[in-house]
Amino acid sequence: MVPFNQDIYLVQRGYSPLVYNGTSVVAIGSHTGASGTAPQANCALAAYGRMWMADTATDKSTVYWSDLLIGAAWSGGTSGSINISKVWPDGYDEITALAAHNDFLVIFGKRSIVLYSGAQSPANMVLADTINGIGCTARDSVQPTGTDLIFLSHVGVQSLGRVIQEKSAPMRDISKNIRNDLFSAVSLAGVNINSAYSAENAFYLLNFPTLNTLYCFDTRGALEDGTLRVTRWPSTGFKCFLRRDNGDFLIGSALGIGKYNTYYDDGESYLMEYLSNSLSFGDASRTKILKKIKPTLIGGSGTVANIKWSYNYSNNYTGQAITLGSSVPAYFGTAQYNIGTYSGGIKINTPNVNSTGNGTVVNVGIDIPINGTEFSIQELNIQALVGRML
Repeated sequence: MVPFNQDIYLVQRGYSPLVYNGTSVVAIGSHTGASGTAPQANCALAAYGRMWMADTATDKSTVYWSDLLIGAAWSGGTSGSINISKVWPDGYDEITALAAHNDFLVIFGKRSIVLYSGAQSPANMVLADTINGIGCTARDSVQPTGTDLIFLSHVGVQSLGRVIQEKSAPMRDISKNIRNDLFSAVSLAGVNINSAYSAENAFYLLNFPTLNTLYCFDTRGALEDGTLRVTRWPSTGFKCFLRRDNGDFLIGSALGIGKYNTYYDDGESYLMEYLSNSLSFGDASRTKILKKIKPTLIGGSGTVANIKWSYNYSNNYTGQAITLGSSVPAYFGTAQYNIGTYSGGIKINTPNVNSTGNGTVVNVGIDIPINGTEFSIQELNIQALVGRML
């Protein structure tokens, strides 16, 4: 579904496009200004004052565009098409998605990307660049972030800016830290993958509706290895998303339409869990004895968190419950000088947890119910003794 010029265009491979005009859904040939036959395409884009379509059942290399400002006009005027079968850097590919970025028309294949400049006047477009070895495997994974395009490729979630910069050099895909889990999800989900981006919440969501699993990438900043922080949201039931012009982020599910807001899940609390990778402290052959776990936790006012640890790749964790300190919110204009206490409203907790046991590798974790208050893990420091080799 693509909004364009106050209408919504609906495309599906093998079917003539439909148009929702605000009142009813009509065939594109019955819409205002219709001319010619619209392609029965699988992907569509509204950009540079036109509708663009590609990927039909019989043609995977032609991009079609409508007349200027008339999304239903596919003949006459300045409408037209271009076949890029001889442009693919590998000799052959199939169009999977279309996007507009930085004054380029971006044409995604399965294993390559083609960029055209001058798409404001399609008849005079110029091939600007081709990228070999990286493409888009899921049409609805493509999301513009304002300064970049994020998409799912056969090697992971990629940033178009990074791809253009590095070309055929080794890629620093932003999903490298969850590669195995992500590839498994892609294999099981097939083409049933969608995504969303929210600038206000600074996240990119990659959703697998049939698996009831979603990955949330934090776009605030990259880690040292170029990847993004990512969390997995299991059993959400989310089917689709929409960011409104006012910044509201809406979510569609079997329960109806919800809004991403507050620290609840449909009015109920939910569990946040963090587990580290297996830590060897530089030598997996020596025994480690944990002494203390010292996290820095922000928020979670009055909530009971469970700090836990295990050894030697075991899933049997030992835990210790701690109650996070409560914070008193500040109310502007209600307290009197020298009587009211100023507070930022968010409590910083730095508990010391005495740990037990020993093993050659260590896993630590935290789980906490999110129940209407924000919470984040800022640091997780571990004090441990490393045994001698005899």
